[in-house]
Amino acid sequence: MAATTSADESHVTSKPASTAVINTSLLRQPAQTGMSDRDLLEMRRQLFEKQAYEASKLESQLRTQEIDDINSVLDKTAGKKSDTINEAKERLRAQMATVTTAEAAEKLILEHSKSVNKVLDKLESQKLEQLSKLQEQLLNRRRKQKKDLHKSHLTEAKNLGVSLDSVPTIAVPSFEELNKDLKLLSLQQQKLQTEMQAKLADQEEKMLAEVLEPDMADRAEQLRLLLGDEKAGELIQSEQKKLGDTSAKSLAIKNKLRSNQTSRRAASLEPEKTLSQPENAKVLEMVQDQENADHLEVETALLGVMVDLNKNQLQDFETAEVRKRVSDSDMREGNRIMAEHKKMMRELERQNQSQIDSQKDKLAAKLAARKRMQEELTKEKAINDEMSRIALAQSQKGEASAADAVIELSNKMAGTEEGSADVYEKQIERLADVEILVKEQLRESERELDRELENASGAVDQQIEMQKQLALESQKNRFARETAAKQREMSEEEYQKLLAQHKKDLEALESNLEGEKERQQKSLQDKIEERKRQRAAQLKAKLETSINNELVAQQQERDNLHDEASRKNEKDVLKQHSAGKDGNEKESLIFQVLRQRHLKQAVRLEEQQTKQRDNVLAQAENDCKAERDEARAELVKLQEQELMDLVASAGSLSDSQLAEKRDSLKRQHKKQLADFDELTGDIISAAKHDAARDLEIKHTYEKLHLKEEQMKDLLDAMKDLTPEMALTKQYEEEAERAKVAADKYRDDVVAKMAVHLEEAKAAKAQEAEAKKLELEQALKKMEEDFEEERKREEQREAERLADRQRLHERQLREREQKEAEEIANSAQTQDEKERLLAEHKETVKKLEDNMQVSNDVISIR
Repeated sequence: MAATTSADESHVTSKPASTAVINTSLLRQPAQTGMSDRDLLEMRRQLFEKQAYEASKLESQLRTQEIDDINSVLDKTAGKKSDTINEAKERLRAQMATVTTAEAAEKLILEHSKSVNKVLDKLESQKLEQLSKLQEQLLNRRRKQKKDLHKSHLTEAKNLGVSLDSVPTIAVPSFEELNKDLKLLSLQQQKLQTEMQAKLADQEEKMLAEVLEPDMADRAEQLRLLLGDEKAGELIQSEQKKLGDTSAKSLAIKNKLRSNQTSRRAASLEPEKTLSQPENAKVLEMVQDQENADHLEVETALLGVMVDLNKNQLQDFETAEVRKRVSDSDMREGNRIMAEHKKMMRELERQNQSQIDSQKDKLAAKLAARKRMQEELTKEKAINDEMSRIALAQSQKGEASAADAVIELSNKMAGTEEGSADVYEKQIERLADVEILVKEQLRESERELDRELENASGAVDQQIEMQKQLALESQKNRFARETAAKQREMSEEEYQKLLAQHKKDLEALESNLEGEKERQQKSLQDKIEERKRQRAAQLKAKLETSINNELVAQQQERDNLHDEASRKNEKDVLKQHSAGKDGNEKESLIFQVLRQRHLKQAVRLEEQQTKQRDNVLAQAENDCKAERDEARAELVKLQEQELMDLVASAGSLSDSQLAEKRDSLKRQHKKQLADFDELTGDIISAAKHDAARDLEIKHTYEKLHLKEEQMKDLLDAMKDLTPEMALTKQYEEEAERAKVAADKYRDDVVAKMAVHLEEAKAAKAQEAEAKKLELEQALKKMEEDFEEERKREEQREAERLADRQRLHERQLREREQKEAEEIANSAQTQDEKERLLAEHKETVKKLEDNMQVSNDVISIR
């Protein structure tokens, strides 16, 4: 399937000559002698726009990489801190299990707090060292790439024979300026992460203080329903007293922990020479906030261990007290109440944990959304500042009035940012809602899988138990029939031997089924856990693509608001600064004023399209994986059922025979899954190819449409400001060409898509026919296999029948001989002996006839 992608793609996504927003039609060859002044001017403009576009893209890439690299150091350090705290929690939990006094528990918690905070101080120091080294690397990378781009721009201008004044000025700040900029960026990222950590730890602390109260309120109501008011009331009073004691102990230890805390990190910091005094003050504030957040997280984690242990003790106490209160009930009723109580506690625990997780997710999502928004705005500001600086530098190479117009426009646009706070807050809320929704889906998925495991586990127990009873009953009946037929010929010793073997067979059968039950239970557990991991991975991928899609949509919203304000301000600035200028001067003014917005639009569109492509491909892959994972799970269920059926129908198979059949079936199952997984890879590749093809068509049209809109902007400005019809006519022609190109591409795509759909329909029909043929062949092969198996079974049955017949004949002869000897040796008269022998022969003949009839019936069946 994947092999056909290139052919399909070339068939559908053919493009017009140029789909780039930036026009570079005159840059394909150097300036020629005899070119008109108009063409030379247009060539310089195209070169400037192309290179300014590249400079803006580089700034966007550098700022994105810098934020990602800083976040990587911060995230790794946060991960190490989290691991340290979790390891300390587990050590404390193990040690607290042997503690018998409140004083000993307090001592343990204080010791762990002190040791953990020392490790966190060391990790924080290492983080600052890594950030310092990283800043130097980022600084060198930024300077090098900026210089390299400027050199390539100068070389390109020389090769084209264009004045170097057309090359955008790419400023490479000094070492000190860049160092300060990167330190402030690092400070911003550290502050964002510290705020998240502090607020989450603060929420954890509040929830820790309240963790038992709602649980107790719900339990009290459930206990009254279970035990009655009188018995429940006594128990609830006892538990509330214990709860009060627990809260008092926690508060005392918390106060002791806080009184022992000391601030050490800020005191060891030296002021940064490149930063101002207020900026250094912000650094110290951030370091102190980080230390406080670490202390709070450690404190909450360690106290949480004590609260968990107390909660478990409270539950154990309650279970013991409930058992006491039902001891006077009959055993059946007492067992019912204890089972109900266990179920009640498990359900309440699940509900309380779900509520806690939901509250955590909401806050974490809100904080993460605020952090993402700040990072997006930082990237956008970097691009806007770079574009404004390039536009201003270029305008200053010309007339002063044009430079004044660009400066005034920048000042006006800076004022519009102040009113955007409400927009940002609404977008943060929406971004958080996206994450909250997916997190809730994950929790519901886990609850659903837990219920599925519980139901499936019960079904396995029931089914294996039923199979066990039927198989044991069948074995017992078979033994009874066989011994009844042989009992008169068997001695007591022979009977006891057969009975002992029969008991061994029953034990082996029961052991096989018990082993199968354990194997299936473990297999179920493993498969549910695997499905949980798969589902979590799917939802994580879904969360990432959903957030990225929302970020792109929000950036487009901000861009639209920005462009709307920019158009209004551009119009005012152009009217103000065009007075007294001729047509060419007005044209130059229009270009310089509008160019800043047009270049930003081009850069942003390409960025958004790149993000959209990544998101769409990831979503296509994730959707296919989710669908195929569900189908794979169903296939595995069928395979499990086949294994169960094999064990259930094993009958008198020996252990080695059963193991051989099971291994053969497992090999068949492994092959099925391998084929399934291989097909999954092909399906995912095809889905991603189709998604990429459709998106490329959409993106190409968006670029053409933006080019059309920008030409229309220029035309409208020319109509407003220039009376020269020739100049206006030229822009009308340019705008019309852009419109025709976009319309033609759209029409071509529609026509080609129609052809593609027909071809796809035919291909699908052909594929369906091939699958049908393949299925028919598989069914035919299956029928042939069944027929061969039937014939083999008939042969085995004939052999078993012959064996039974020979056995019966031998037994009949032995019986005949034994009875004849008994008659001959008896004390009867000769006549009586002959009469008895005659009757005996007649009886034997009847038995032989009956046996033959029975064999004939079996043969017919």
